[in-house]
Amino acid sequence: MRNALLTTLILLAAVGCTTTTTEEGAFPKADAMAGKADGADLCALFDFAPGCDLCGEFGWYGDGECDSGLINAGICAGPDSDCAPDSAFASFRIGMSGFCPPEVDCNGFVELHADGSLRFDRTGELPAVVHETTVDADELAEAVAALTAPALIDLLAAAEPPCSSPTDIYEGMTLELEDATHQNSTTFCRQGALVDARKALSDLTDRHFPAPARFDSFRISTSGFCPPELDCNGFVELHADGTLRVDGTGEISGGVHEATVTPAELGSAVSVLTDPALIELLAMDEAPCSPPTDVYESMSLALDGTTYDNSTTFCRQAPLAAARAALHALAETYAP
Repeated sequence: MRNALLTTLILLAAVGCTTTTTEEGAFPKADAMAGKADGADLCALFDFAPGCDLCGEFGWYGDGECDSGLINAGICAGPDSDCAPDSAFASFRIGMSGFCPPEVDCNGFVELHADGSLRFDRTGELPAVVHETTVDADELAEAVAALTAPALIDLLAAAEPPCSSPTDIYEGMTLELEDATHQNSTTFCRQGALVDARKALSDLTDRHFPAPARFDSFRISTSGFCPPELDCNGFVELHADGTLRVDGTGEISGGVHEATVTPAELGSAVSVLTDPALIELLAMDEAPCSPPTDVYESMSLALDGTTYDNSTTFCRQAPLAAARAALHALAETYAP
């Protein structure tokens, strides 16, 4: 019966019945998602009120068939619930937290909104930063298809978590539709719909917020003109594990001081020492300024196995000044 009715409706549309599609064949996306693209003339044809939800009137939502192919005929722009939810997508969020020292940011999240805004707080990133951007319409549509899958909605709407999860780490997913919210704990759950939801958001974050290159170490080396009995060479270096090594210039038999900085101090310093503007200066073929010949300073950054270094004596560019300040502040704290 339904197929015969669809054939009648499509034929009516083909012979000139007015539909809600524009001359370009487009319909506002939000309205289409809400199932409001039905032509008033077709509603009247079946004695329904103007502007009716034709698919709803005939009970076509959730019947196992997708109506999205009928949009151009002006019939059911709102797909069935087995293809997408009957109510409009509002947002989706994955929240994460882990067991770690209080000074480390072990909370994170990624969330996507119906307007295309994407927000991402990377777990363990110090200082904690919420990255924001707007994805394009194709990216949004592809992600929403996974984030509104009926199998996912069933898992999030369940009274119990879909699997047994540990207590020291946590992941939760929250789907907001225009008329309902579904959320659940999903830590370590491997059901296909949950895996697809994670992948949909991780694909977006990988594309728009690529992980920074791995910090290995940073070193400032100095030397100067002085009597031979004095040690006029020195350095300050910081490593990825938080180890700080300081050899003070001018010290006599002072040795190399070693300490471990806090995770917060490490994160703050690394954000300065991996500044793209600093990397650009260190990667130059020539020194970023003309140095004198009787004193010397150089900076060396090891990043993901690649080393960037240059002579920086008396160079005053802001990224170089910030790097000096960051390491000297740690040196003054741990090796005064």
